[in-house]
Amino acid sequence: MTAMTRREISLALASAIAALPLAPARASERKRVIVIGAGIMGASISYHLAARGAEVVILDKAQPGSGATQGSFAWINAYARDPLPYYDLHVAGILGWQRLALEIGPALRIQWGGSVEWVGEDLQAEALKVNALARARMGLSVRLVDPVEIGALLPGVRTGPVAAAAFCENEATLDPSHATNILLEKAQAHGAKLVYPCDVTELRATGGRVQGIMTNRGEMNADHFVLASGFPSAALAQQIGVDASLVEGSGVLAHSKAMAPIIDRVVLLPKFSIKQNPDGRIVAGYHFAGSRSLAPTEALGRQMFAEAAAYFPKMRHAELDFMTVGRPAWRKDGLATAGTVRSHLNLFVAVMNNGLTMAPIIGQLAAIEILDGVQTAMLDPYRA
Repeated sequence: MTAMTRREISLALASAIAALPLAPARASERKRVIVIGAGIMGASISYHLAARGAEVVILDKAQPGSGATQGSFAWINAYARDPLPYYDLHVAGILGWQRLALEIGPALRIQWGGSVEWVGEDLQAEALKVNALARARMGLSVRLVDPVEIGALLPGVRTGPVAAAAFCENEATLDPSHATNILLEKAQAHGAKLVYPCDVTELRATGGRVQGIMTNRGEMNADHFVLASGFPSAALAQQIGVDASLVEGSGVLAHSKAMAPIIDRVVLLPKFSIKQNPDGRIVAGYHFAGSRSLAPTEALGRQMFAEAAAYFPKMRHAELDFMTVGRPAWRKDGLATAGTVRSHLNLFVAVMNNGLTMAPIIGQLAAIEILDGVQTAMLDPYRA
């Protein structure tokens, strides 16, 4: 038997944590926690805390899932995530969604169809092959496929030229707004309270602890506080001297009206990505880096669906329903800000790009850190 590397041990531990059922906190240790932000991250943290017996109050400035969550493409993946510990955190997130599917059941409506990707130019082909091989070496079930297999995975597709293609079985997608609402419902079933609209205007701290918050509904107090409100989290943290400097991105998505089933997996086309939610809506968006300067106009949405129809002829009947703009936030180095704050041990911050993938594992680790008083090693690189 060969010895396991440190990274293999780390990933095995991450996988084990992600698969663990939730253990209730002892009644004598019941803690009051205020979670600021009711997007997918705040919903997951609230669910994990409430399921373990915490008294949770969830606050949102507008309404649940109305921020970055509603504009998320919601691709559950570990695609090209460096450095390796950050990749492992994404993998633990994928495994966490598998655990939640068992805990909560089919109500989450996770589509475990994987992702299909191809390029038509030789110059891009080598990069795709290298990326696929690297992901396979790191433990994902990724393999190169040919046009015939693409046709089997995506019936009716017209690929055009294919210089290289890959299929990743481990990945998934879901409707982010629906999943957020389900997690919030489950949290409330465990006693959590959801309050909105509630605008948090100030954090108050003394002696290295957050003592309370000011909102448009008055002052609120708790034992622990969670900042999971995306980009605005940075300004709140800075009020008490916590440096959580963030970068805010932007990505435009087009959403169709419901259609008969056409695809059941994420498709990464040469210029944009596309999927179909369980309710039949097609969701399409140019690759993130290419959509930062685009305006969410109806003309752009119709253009997206026209381009999609060149690959999937049945989508020529797609009718644009609405456009969304996703505004994810992340640390300046591209990584997450996540974990108990070093200078304020009753404050937990969770803001990151691709937070939807990592929401289950961050929720689970947040419950461990807040309820058990343990600072987990997995989050050490990401603490503010």
